[in-house]
Amino acid sequence: MTKTLNLQIGVFKKDDKGETIAITIKDMNGNNLDITGVNKTEGSKRCHANLYGKLEKLLKEAGYWE
Repeated sequence: MTKTLNLQIGVFKKDDKGETIAITIKDMNGNNLDITGVNKTEGSKRCHANLYGKLEKLLKEAGYWE
């Protein structure tokens, strides 16, 4: 039997310049927990250009990226 925990994940552009996309989850009590942020800045410890690009695309398609 597989044990799976389904989480509600939130992503949003953290600043107006769009340099960081924040990733959050809701805990069992409905509270938002900050997980991490990703960017596409080479050399940054938060750099993950591939994940950033996919999240940016999803946000744009949903109308949350201006």
